[in-house]
Amino acid sequence: MYPSTLINPNFLEFIDEFSNLNLNITLEINESEAVEDIKELVLQSDYLKNRNILLAIDDVGKGSSELVKIIELHPEIIKIDANITQAFNHSKEKTLLIKLLIKYCKELQIRLILEGIEEIDTLFSIRDNGAVYGQGYLLGRPSNLTLLN
Repeated sequence: MYPSTLINPNFLEFIDEFSNLNLNITLEINESEAVEDIKELVLQSDYLKNRNILLAIDDVGKGSSELVKIIELHPEIIKIDANITQAFNHSKEKTLLIKLLIKYCKELQIRLILEGIEEIDTLFSIRDNGAVYGQGYLLGRPSNLTLLN
């Protein structure tokens, strides 16, 4: 969803109908829209978290102000854009960034999902560097990489 949807009062009324049903709801915040008011977005994300709704920041590395959203929103899940994941083992910059994000997420108990896993060498490389979750055509839905040998 776009951040503008999250801060829309009609959306919060809509989501309240579901929050009492004890469903496992995770909302993915899309990175392609710039955030005009980060404080309002933080207030709304806190509102959702108080209703046991998880937040994921999607396509990190592709959009705008991701670092501010990661720091301010305290998401339960961070999804790294496929452009960063793919062929990362052939790029020193990508490798360092992914290792940094893996460490950051482990320290703060955030689930890090690396998107765009389409080749077996990418899968094993990111797993060997400490990634636990991945998503892509090779895997299907987000999967635990430690289960693969």
